[in-house]
Amino acid sequence: MKEYNPKEIEKKWQKVWENTKLYRTDLNATKPKHYNLVMFPYPSGEYLHMGHGYSYPGADIYGRYKLLKGFNVFQPIGYDAFGLPAENFAIKAGVHPKESTRLNIEHAESQLKSWGCIFDFSREVTTSEPDYYKWTQWIFLQLYKQGLAYQKEAPVNWCPKCLTVLAHEQVIDGLCERCETEVVQKMMKQWFFKITDYAERLIKDLDKVDWPESSIIKQRNWIGKSEGVQFEMAVEGQKEKIEVYTTRIDTVFGTTYVVLAPEHPLVSKIVTKNQQKEVEKYQTATQKKSELERQSLDKEKAGVFTGAYAINPFNNEKVPIWISDYVIFSYGAGAVMAVPAHDARDFEFAQKYNLPIRKVVDPHNEFQSLIIKESVDIKRFLQGLNNLKMQYHNYYDWGLRIYGRPDHEEKYIKLVQETLKKGPWYVDADGSLKVIIFKDKSFKLPNEQSKAEEYARQIGVPEEQIDWQKETTYGYCFDRYGTLVNSGEFTSLTSEQAKKRMAYWLEEKKIGSKKINYRLRDWSFSRQRYWGAPIPIIYCEKCGIQPFPEKDLPVLLPELSLEQVRPKGTGKGPLANDPSFVNTTCPKCGGKAERETDTMDTFVCS
Repeated sequence: MKEYNPKEIEKKWQKVWENTKLYRTDLNATKPKHYNLVMFPYPSGEYLHMGHGYSYPGADIYGRYKLLKGFNVFQPIGYDAFGLPAENFAIKAGVHPKESTRLNIEHAESQLKSWGCIFDFSREVTTSEPDYYKWTQWIFLQLYKQGLAYQKEAPVNWCPKCLTVLAHEQVIDGLCERCETEVVQKMMKQWFFKITDYAERLIKDLDKVDWPESSIIKQRNWIGKSEGVQFEMAVEGQKEKIEVYTTRIDTVFGTTYVVLAPEHPLVSKIVTKNQQKEVEKYQTATQKKSELERQSLDKEKAGVFTGAYAINPFNNEKVPIWISDYVIFSYGAGAVMAVPAHDARDFEFAQKYNLPIRKVVDPHNEFQSLIIKESVDIKRFLQGLNNLKMQYHNYYDWGLRIYGRPDHEEKYIKLVQETLKKGPWYVDADGSLKVIIFKDKSFKLPNEQSKAEEYARQIGVPEEQIDWQKETTYGYCFDRYGTLVNSGEFTSLTSEQAKKRMAYWLEEKKIGSKKINYRLRDWSFSRQRYWGAPIPIIYCEKCGIQPFPEKDLPVLLPELSLEQVRPKGTGKGPLANDPSFVNTTCPKCGGKAERETDTMDTFVCS
């Protein structure tokens, strides 16, 4: 039998397939249609990588299966050719992006064909070609006309090496995903897509998708819906007012300080002279942190006093105004009323800076706490927690907490471990370490003493080191609903009742109202780079911002030299250096006007 020679045999048949146009799709065929779309590769390197080798054959197998089942299969292929990765590759190689992209596509196409996939190469598309990005620009114009594409000044991720804005997804652990340079926060005027208009629909439509429950939970958390109130707090001795958003207005009488995001525009207006230097120093340090870093539960809370004071409208109490990076300007109002007795982050901050902690909510019912004495075997304790995790696998709902602080399983394990290493946060008078366990609808606690002790032993604690008792007070901070205390006219109301009454009180005084917020942000898509689809916008001194006429699309990317392509870090893209591109006429009045010089991120193309 003749030995199988893959190089010889495969090339022979690939040539036959190409000459006979075996995989060219007749889009007018009457067979049932199947559109088998795969992700188009980025030609940002000379060749494809192993990730493509894993994903494309799997999709191809499914396409072939549908073909054998009698479907008219259309399996297109193309190249997501614009964007920062392709441009950086070109600059590093000393080649113009247009040329390097062409060469990389040729290499990628030869690889794809060698794999024998049933791609219809006759309908290949490349997003950097004018006949494609014409439609990218057309889609932008449709969104702009509906108010879904807009421009605003906002804090953005800026890479000092790539000299451009990055999307949140392009920042990994605070570093640029391409060059691993530390990313800083910078205020810039950028173009955004208003995806927040669809936040509620995105949440509701998660009920329609057949996804793993863990993926749906991550999506819900990413969108991050919260219902609360937004209200005004006056600044002592100034005309400025602070807009504060909270989901726990029932705790407002426990406010002992206010925190502004470091980049909040009010900071520069209210800071006192003797605090200005410290505030500016802290603001500069914050610019080097990503939003994910700032929101981490693990990081130590830090901040600076502005020297100014806010007035709590519910009791006219004067409270200090601080700045801290755990508050994000683009979420809510960029300001929070800090209630350390009922919020873990605020509690940590208040402890560090010796700020008052005032209890204003008591638990509805008695809860039970497991008392564990100090000398606990950490390894055994953690092993016990792992056993519990297996037993109560839905750990997003289970009722176990440390000192009243809610954390998901991996955060919880880490917290226990770190806490036991450096000493307990909350210690009873008898020197015992307290673990509070709440009654929860998804986690039924044992009622009998013997079962309580059995439960304790499951987490690796010897019988002589435990006790079990009912509690009506708390030691760390209580962040659930309860009954109001020390809350003026609202005292004795339940949290649920107080939230309604307080929202109504704010509306009556015309200083606040109910509001729904989402963690989801509008998407900044403009880039200060060359290799991208030009944004079809014209600026006229007389007529203002004008959309480029649809009938004249595309707005062509001008031919610049490689030296002109290199970003200069001025905050404007390389297109700003080409007068023949910048200078144009207004489509409305015919007068002198200028084009937008930012380009669109590659994600818009795809």
